[in-house]
Amino acid sequence: DETRAVSHEEARCIIQGKKLVMFGDSITRYCYFGFNYWLEVGDVPGSEYDSAWGSNDEDYDCCDGQTWTDNPLRSDSSQHRQWFYKDFGDIGARTDFYFVQGVWY
Repeated sequence: DETRAVSHEEARCIIQGKKLVMFGDSITRYCYFGFNYWLEVGDVPGSEYDSAWGSNDEDYDCCDGQTWTDNPLRSDSSQHRQWFYKDFGDIGARTDFYFVQGVWY
């Protein structure tokens, strides 16, 4: 069935040994954090999850405050050039997120 949702176990099997990279704005960043949470714990964040910035307990391992470029072409704020990653060592997978402010310009 094409509309059947992928289970947590199936998703972990699909991403095993791979690297998933996402680029986008703050909405995409929130989806990235939610995906990492789901991949880690097997559930979607509840309504109490209200952090567009994520939590490095579940959402990312590194690099709050790190940037993927020093070029302030669109903005001089480093928040508009964020880079995060999360390792899923038990399945040999990793996800990365690169904030690209120019997505909505």
